[in-house]
Amino acid sequence: MPPAQPSSPSMTRSSSAPRPETGGRRRVKKPAAQAGRTGTRSGSGFGWLEDLPLAAFILDGDGIVRIVNARASERFGLRPGLAFLSCLGRQARARLESLLAAGDADSLILRDEEIRREDTTIADIWIRRLAPGAAPALPASALVLVDVSPARQTARAENLLAVADHTAEGLIAALAHELRHPLASLKGAAQLLLKRAGDERSRALAGVMEDEIARLDRLIQQVATFEGAGAGTGSMSVLNLHEAIDHALALTELRAREEGPAGLVIERDFDPSLPEIAGDRDALVQLFLNLLENAREALLATAGPRIAIRSRYRHGLRREGGTASAAALPAIEVCVEDNGPGLSTEPGGDIFAAYVSARGTRRGLGLAIAARIVRRHNGFIRTDRSALGGAAFVVALPLVAGRAAAGGKGGQR
Repeated sequence: MPPAQPSSPSMTRSSSAPRPETGGRRRVKKPAAQAGRTGTRSGSGFGWLEDLPLAAFILDGDGIVRIVNARASERFGLRPGLAFLSCLGRQARARLESLLAAGDADSLILRDEEIRREDTTIADIWIRRLAPGAAPALPASALVLVDVSPARQTARAENLLAVADHTAEGLIAALAHELRHPLASLKGAAQLLLKRAGDERSRALAGVMEDEIARLDRLIQQVATFEGAGAGTGSMSVLNLHEAIDHALALTELRAREEGPAGLVIERDFDPSLPEIAGDRDALVQLFLNLLENAREALLATAGPRIAIRSRYRHGLRREGGTASAAALPAIEVCVEDNGPGLSTEPGGDIFAAYVSARGTRRGLGLAIAARIVRRHNGFIRTDRSALGGAAFVVALPLVAGRAAAGGKGGQR
């Protein structure tokens, strides 16, 4: 139920308090669009909005935002003068217009409604028409409270990932077919280089090339064997996730030496007590290699480039779509972050779709493949702002199957 309309001493005083003396000067009335620019200052009579635990704001009779609290401003970018009606879908907009027009109802609840700003947010919205005189400067007004559910946001992100996964399926299968022939040629060349290598460094590099070609060949074979959204992963086994991450880190460091950025620092912060998990090692190497390469490429023009990768135990990974009593799953959470320019706001929540760039520049399949691998391990991937100043990608992989398979033995190095 929406909260009852707050009763505040400042509200009751706002209509009867004497106006300050103007010294005979003519008062210039500000345009309506400028009303409330200073937010919920105490003199506005709506200072209590800042005490509310939700995003809250006041609309006038035309659906224009007039007064907004800090939560609404920071979370949704709302400001006085904004037409809130334009942020809603057609049906929700019609219902709100009816309420503001003093229809039969004096309150309205919009469940799972989209608020369309720079990013689309799913939220519950409570709207209550204010009593006459509550906002003296506004002939008709309404209080709006917005509750954003993290679980609902997660469900929307998972739906977007499902669409991205389906789109990437056909593209990757076609690429797999085309890549087999040049990959076979590269494999032969790598084997020849390994035989002819004259020094230890050359042999080591040729060995890395041969190993990576073999891994790519296995990945291509796996992609070719399953195309449906419900298909499983490749070869599942109990594994140390940190070993897969270390493999991806070694490849990223090698590429950084060859391609930049110069002076790249990679910070590792792994929890050694984490248990083993059940997963496809090659696919997990590819997952973290894609995320690390995404970060490395974002830092090519950044001074003092830094990447941090951290692992930790997460007490519960709760997934939408199951029963209401479904238990949260224990999980390993891995965060890859950088101090680059951050994510572009242009793609919105679809950055895991094929040929959509997280940085607003390159177009590729890296993040779509990463999302695909995560989903097939029954995990979840999301983006965040990094404490380093750039972008962060957070992967959560459930531990239930891994613990059962490992028998609860040991931790990861």
